Amino acid sequence: MTSANLEPSFEDYLKHVGKPVIKEIKKSKKGNWIVPKPFKSRKLINTIKGVIDHPILHIPAFTFEEDDSFVECRRCSVLLNNPTRSRYYGLDLLDEVSYRSWDKNQKPQIGTVLMLDFMDNNRVHVKTEGGIQSWVAEWCQRLNK
Repeated sequence: MTSANLEPSFEDYLKHVGKPVIKEIKKSKKGNWIVPKPFKSRKLINTIKGVIDHPILHIPAFTFEEDDSFVECRRCSVLLNNPTRSRYYGLDLLDEVSYRSWDKNQKPQIGTVLMLDFMDNNRVHVKTEGGIQSWVAEWCQRLNK
């Protein structure tokens, strides 16, 4: 980042090459998570191949290994991953999990881990039939071993 400008520089974005990325997740007016629009590859998560100058907007844009598309860098969120499974109670990206809250009468839900919360080691964002939800990692049970 330059001192006069708070926007990340082209070089700042180059540090993320090879990392998984998702299009920006937003909350609706009701406060629910909205499922992000998939990439051209029809996947929700792509891997960054490089950074280019956006041909129309002239700002940094990511290119991807999975397809030939490009997306503005500022519209993407670089995902954390947990390859050693030493954090987030052993969960990692794309793990299928079952979740039961503290209420034992509630039916367990099944979803896929989309994002690990970078501020909270005990929170994951999971895609379910009802959209994206924020779950307590400690209360999730990994289904795929």
